[in-house]
Amino acid sequence: MRRILIIVLFLLIGRNVKSQTFVHDVIGRYLCERKLLDVNNNPVIPNCICYFELWPNTMFSNCVEYQDSCFGGGLWEHIYMEVEVLSDSTFQGFDPWTQPELATGKLYANDSIYYRIFYPSPPTYNRWKEFRGFKLYSFVGIEELNKPENELMISPQPASDVMHIQSTQVLFTQKEPPKLYDMSGKEIKLPVQFINANTYKVDVRGLSPGVFILAIKTEKGVLKKKFIVQH
Repeated sequence: MRRILIIVLFLLIGRNVKSQTFVHDVIGRYLCERKLLDVNNNPVIPNCICYFELWPNTMFSNCVEYQDSCFGGGLWEHIYMEVEVLSDSTFQGFDPWTQPELATGKLYANDSIYYRIFYPSPPTYNRWKEFRGFKLYSFVGIEELNKPENELMISPQPASDVMHIQSTQVLFTQKEPPKLYDMSGKEIKLPVQFINANTYKVDVRGLSPGVFILAIKTEKGVLKKKFIVQH
């Protein structure tokens, strides 16, 4: 009996660790288009561009809660509706508070997200909220995304291991990866990964601490920005 209990406990711990690891990947802020739909999937109001945040539920290690910034007046709308994050990168409502079919979604390998949740609004009507977007690693305010100084956003700064290059003003392509230079103008070769049309990921662990220059070719021309590496 003791052996069986130990084996079952080991399996449960292993499963929890796997879920917890993925939950870490899901947690964060996303730039999304939000649709508000009635029960027949017809639009209720015009779509909204918003920040969509997922963070860990304090009671359950494999669950998250969310809020979005489409509420109006600069306010965030926080819905206490727990969502279970599964190890296959999908989401579903978490019983007993939320029925699984009333909250569904998925985080894709390229950091894009789809999320659909039922939002009861008695006594007038019930409706669905639907979010589509991508993970945003910068904490720039949504009203500042289109400012010239944010054509390129580099996060974190300073960087120590991995940094993300993002833009909402231009689109990236795999054919034109960013180039990195030291302050003398010498090009530096580092692992660069194309994540999506708004995101590159760069491994800077091979760089010595210092200031460097990022250059990336876009439809607006070559954009440049300094970044700092600090181990």
